[in-house]
Amino acid sequence: MKNLISLSIVLLFMSCSSKIVKKDRLEQVKTVAIIGLDLEQQRPISGADLVSAALKQGSSNKVVAGVREDSIHMTSVYNDIAEKISRKTGWKVIPLDNVEASKIYAQTFKEKTEGLQSRPFINERFTLFTVPALLDTFAVQNLKADTLKALAQDLRVDAVIVAKSIVRLNNSSMWASIVGQGQFHPSSSITLSVLDSQNAEKIFVESADGPELKSGEKNFVGMASDTRVNEMAQEATGLATDLIVQDL
Repeated sequence: MKNLISLSIVLLFMSCSSKIVKKDRLEQVKTVAIIGLDLEQQRPISGADLVSAALKQGSSNKVVAGVREDSIHMTSVYNDIAEKISRKTGWKVIPLDNVEASKIYAQTFKEKTEGLQSRPFINERFTLFTVPALLDTFAVQNLKADTLKALAQDLRVDAVIVAKSIVRLNNSSMWASIVGQGQFHPSSSITLSVLDSQNAEKIFVESADGPELKSGEKNFVGMASDTRVNEMAQEATGLATDLIVQDL
């Protein structure tokens, strides 16, 4: 997939920052589908990062195109969010396999992931993790209302859901990290939107900053196990999601 960097994601999420809760519309919802999800996750420092720093080629403020990177831990993130929404609201969240099996969804996914694509800016120290065969939030936000309505109709749902989590590692101390005693305590900032299937109107939008995980992961000069960090990112996203679903 070729990419063009876009600033529009910044404007899109600024516009989503205002809380929307249309209780009368939400009460009519019975069945939903999560059609977009991604996790913008800060990475532990790698050997390549250390080399770049030594050569003064890296910068904590440098931005790059946010290219999708499918990861197995994202399926767990998806399932966790779906379970929390279903448990709190009583809504039926259709399985991921059903979403992927939709011909309209599959075609839309192909159109939004192949060829020349506009992509958002993200910090180079972050990775845009995605669920295989599921759209990321930037792709969904660029869909026309008619496409969203057609997707919802094909999936036979009352509403569609889009969620984005940004996970920061929160290193306890870089000085402690030098001797292998630094601790990562990840936290998540998440935005979740619910769109009505009839007109693609947002009937729920909320953002929440979750707490830092109490349990930490030791790191040496910022380096740590990617597997463990992914597990903690999932847990941090779950804590932030808990804060949002209270209002659904």
